[in-house]
Amino acid sequence: MEQYIVPFVNEQIVSSTVDEHKTSYFNEAGKLVAEANFSDGQFYGAVFYGKSVTDEQITQQQAHDIVKRVQTIFEQPQFKLQSLTCTNDEYVAVLKWHEPLYDIAIPNTGMTITISLTGFVEDVTLQENDVTIQYPEQLITQEQARAILQQQQIVTLGIVEELGWQYAYKQKYDLYGVAPDGTVRFWYDEEVVSEASFQPLPQVQEIADVRSFIQGGRQANVEQMTRDEDLYWRIETDEHLVLEEDVFTRACQIVRHFAGEEYTHYYHENVPSLRVDEDRYETFRFVYIYEDIAFDFQAITIFVNRETNQIHSVSYVPIPTATFPTLQKPTLSLEQANHIAQQFIDAELTVERDLHDRKRYSLIYLPTYPTSPTGGNIQYIDGFTGNVHWVDTGW
Repeated sequence: MEQYIVPFVNEQIVSSTVDEHKTSYFNEAGKLVAEANFSDGQFYGAVFYGKSVTDEQITQQQAHDIVKRVQTIFEQPQFKLQSLTCTNDEYVAVLKWHEPLYDIAIPNTGMTITISLTGFVEDVTLQENDVTIQYPEQLITQEQARAILQQQQIVTLGIVEELGWQYAYKQKYDLYGVAPDGTVRFWYDEEVVSEASFQPLPQVQEIADVRSFIQGGRQANVEQMTRDEDLYWRIETDEHLVLEEDVFTRACQIVRHFAGEEYTHYYHENVPSLRVDEDRYETFRFVYIYEDIAFDFQAITIFVNRETNQIHSVSYVPIPTATFPTLQKPTLSLEQANHIAQQFIDAELTVERDLHDRKRYSLIYLPTYPTSPTGGNIQYIDGFTGNVHWVDTGW
C-alpha cells in the first residue's frame, strides 16, 4: 500500500498504525502525514497532510501533469479526465472510466483528485470501478432514436410561475428515453414510480392555529421561516408525546388550513416504492392539480413521525389559485409548441444503472438538447410568442 503513499509525502515515513478502515502514516516526530482509506476491506483512496516544497502557484497545465502522475502511481491510466477546475483554494480533477465500445463515461466510476494551488496532492478518491456493461442484442442508431423522440409529446400545457403564473408549454418529464430496440421509455413505466398515484384527500376538520397544531402538545417551540419561495415550519425536540389521531389525517388538516376552498384540488402523491423507514418517519407530499396540470414543484410537504403521530416540519409554497379561472388561454396550440420542441430535441447514447445490481449498467438513449444555450432542457415555451426558455444550468 505504501507505493501509493510515499510518492506524495515530502518527508520520511517512520511508522504506521492499522485499523479496519484506514492505515495512518507518521513522520519521525509522530505527526500524521497520510492516511490510506478502506471500505469493506477494499482500498478506495488516500488523504495527504502537508504542503508542497514551494509556495509558487502552479498552472493549469502543471495541474494536468500532476493528474497524469497520480494516475500512473495509482495504476489507473485507463481513466479519462472529465474536468479540471480551479477554485480559490485548490484544483479538483474528475476522471471517469469509459466503456470501450461507444466511449461512454460511466457515472460513479473513476477517481477524484484534489491538488493545492501550489501543487501538493491532498486527496485521491477511487470510485466503484468493478462495474459491468450489459450490451443489447440490437441497438438502433442515434438518428432512429431522435426520430422516435420527435414523434412523442415533448411538452405539455402548464401554468408557469416564471411568467407571472401564465399559461405556457412545459417540458413533459414523463418522457424518459428510448431503449436500444426502439421502445419508448416513460417514467411512469419505471419500477420505482409504476405504483405512484394521486389520491384524493379525505374530509377533515379545520384547525384554528397551525403553529399550535404542529406543536401537538409538546413544549418545544415551532420555528417559522421563509426559504426562497416556500414558508417553512419546524419543531426540533426529543419529546416522545404520542397522539391518538392518525398522522395522515393531521397532515391533511394542515393542507386544508392552507388551501381553504381549494382543498379538493389537492391530492396525496402516493409513491410506495420511495418510502424509507416508513415504520417511523415518512414524508407526505400534497400536489395541487388544476385542469390536469399538476403543480409538482409547489407541493405542500409534511415530514412526520409515524410512531408518535407528530409532525416534524411543514413546507408550503403559496399558489395564486384564485387567478387561474381568469387566465388568458395560449394562442399557440399544443401541436405548434410540440413542433417547436421537435426542432431542438436529440438523442444521446448513455448508460443507466440497474436498480437491483448497482454495479451493472445498460445502454439507453436519453433526450438531449445539444443547441441549448444553457446546456439544459426546455423549461417552457411561451404560449403566446413561441419563444423557448431553457433551464438555467449556470453556464
